[in-house]
Amino acid sequence: MAAQEIGKKYPVDQDGVTVPLDDDVTLAGPGDILQLVYETEKDLVRQNIRDIIIETLKMKEEYGLFVLHYVKVGTRQVTVQFSVAPHGADISAAGGDITADPRIAAIPLFIKVIIVAASLAGIIAWLLNMTVNVINQKILRRPPATGHAEVVAKDQKTGLPLPNVNITLAGQTKKTGSSGEAAFFKDLIIGSYTVIGATIPDYQPPEAGSVTVTEAAVASCTIWYKPDDFIEPTHGWLSLATNPVEGKIYVQGQLVGEGYAYLHIEKGDYDVYFGTVEGYYTPPSVTLKVVGGQITPYVAYYTQPFPEWWEKYLKYALIGGGVIIGAAVLIPQITQAATRPRREPPEGGKKT
Repeated sequence: MAAQEIGKKYPVDQDGVTVPLDDDVTLAGPGDILQLVYETEKDLVRQNIRDIIIETLKMKEEYGLFVLHYVKVGTRQVTVQFSVAPHGADISAAGGDITADPRIAAIPLFIKVIIVAASLAGIIAWLLNMTVNVINQKILRRPPATGHAEVVAKDQKTGLPLPNVNITLAGQTKKTGSSGEAAFFKDLIIGSYTVIGATIPDYQPPEAGSVTVTEAAVASCTIWYKPDDFIEPTHGWLSLATNPVEGKIYVQGQLVGEGYAYLHIEKGDYDVYFGTVEGYYTPPSVTLKVVGGQITPYVAYYTQPFPEWWEKYLKYALIGGGVIIGAAVLIPQITQAATRPRREPPEGGKKT
């Protein structure tokens, strides 16, 4: 990693000075603008970036007239542009001592404070953005959301539950209870699933059902079994609700309710979608099948975005760290300026 001269910001009126950067030595003249390139063989991670920032700030600690221009981050490269001694001071390569120059003494302290504060603010803003991106993409990536489902088998003529019926959902097969209790499927990744009931004696093969699993909730589905002598009704019921807020409910493009709707309609497939509610994600639209003589229930869940409390506290931590760094850099300069002995002018001269 080495720095290279890319331009002149001020006239060079003194010999070049030696500035140590890590294990390399770079020749820089007063007022030169330098560019330092850090390169890695692998993609940069947060620790690499943190180390680079720390090493860059160390140059500020060693050389009082070090001015950071910008930091640019790539996938495997970080470029730092800066200047050293822009007003013509001599910097010792051995210890970073600065030989006093009349032009340096003429720089007001508040300008130095503004330069340092602006540099630190830029570093903090960049580091905050990089850290938040890394956290979003790699560190706090949430595991897949899951929910549960329960499925019952019922006699379509009597409405009574059927016992010991094999139910298949998401590649798993489970049996209803001895008294017709629902078959329970847990920890399913949220989404829509097809539910298949096994064929049983004295009943026609059932039609496949569907269930939509939502996060941290139990979705329900009923597989209806028609007796061999069953005559199917032409109408059924559609029971729709939204939770935990009341959202508008649309069936086949028509508004049918807000928060809850109960419809007696002809059997068939119906497209259902939901209105937006501020501060919540809108549930996905679904197609529900209404079976004659049956109630088809569906609950749509509105969810809120993942709370970003970590980002708020991260901002506070970075701002606090910037204040500490700024204080560590500026307080010694302010103290030195306040305690510096006043130079008396030569005899017969004027005070400046």
